[in-house]
Amino acid sequence: MTVPMPVSVFRPRHSSLVTTPDSVFEVGPLLEEGRFGAVHEARGDRVPWRFAVKLFNDERSFRREMGGYVAAGRHPLLLRVHEFTRLNGVSVMVMDLCSGDLYGAIQSGQQLDAGWIAAELSLALEHLHRHGVAHLDVKPENVLCGPSGHVRLADLGSSRRGGRGGIGGTRIYLSPEQLFRLGGIVGPASDFWQFGCILYEMFSGVPPYFDPRCSGDADMGARMLSGPWQHEARMRPPRAAAALLDELLVARVDQRLTDWKAVRAGPYFKEMNWRGVRWAASTPGAPGPLAFMASIGSGREPWPHRPRAARPSASSD
Repeated sequence: MTVPMPVSVFRPRHSSLVTTPDSVFEVGPLLEEGRFGAVHEARGDRVPWRFAVKLFNDERSFRREMGGYVAAGRHPLLLRVHEFTRLNGVSVMVMDLCSGDLYGAIQSGQQLDAGWIAAELSLALEHLHRHGVAHLDVKPENVLCGPSGHVRLADLGSSRRGGRGGIGGTRIYLSPEQLFRLGGIVGPASDFWQFGCILYEMFSGVPPYFDPRCSGDADMGARMLSGPWQHEARMRPPRAAAALLDELLVARVDQRLTDWKAVRAGPYFKEMNWRGVRWAASTPGAPGPLAFMASIGSGREPWPHRPRAARPSASSD
């Protein structure tokens, strides 16, 4: 995966410029810093738009991310990655700049079209699974807002291909088989569990098994294994959504819904125009379900210093 201008590594503490053989990139605000690296905005002197540049501090995560994107190829609902490279001893990924994420959308208080968002996310995950990639870290922070407000599923640093790779990313979204090796092999089925967690969170504002009073994995696991999921008092999902959650948030892999065709055929997506969803996602300028967040758009505006919102004491990465 390449772009016309190679992008080199930069040292944010020592310089605000990235010098490459063909271009000079100015380093912008820090967008996100996690366990495996940091993401900054960057813009070049030869192109009119901006990029996001991720610097990895974990070689295994870099290899999983690169392998996942190479295996999956391009898809309109996956974050577009332009280049992977290693320079000055640091691994770098150059990708499109997005204008926010689903976590920020949920916290904004805006009424979300949960069905449309879930439909786009399901197509992105189905594409990964079709190419032998299990994401394993599906969470609102990794569901980015692309141009015109369509989903851009990001961060394959915890992904798994062909049964090899990591077992997961963020604790409060881990499936039982990821957290306890319970009932099955970690793989695509875990993404269905996390897909259910995101659907739940779009209605309730919190993940299904997150409780700030829990003292650790054992308490959270007890809630997972105690029986069917229970909605929060403030959560009133549509009946069809609750029925889908009944099939997704199932502790045992062999009893969980793990077929995207069956998900689409179920009552929650009964009225969904799937041809329209695919058309809008692949047509430049067609608005998406997160259009109210798509203020950066093509990345040609002045730099907004807007670091992504962090979830308080909830994520491991």
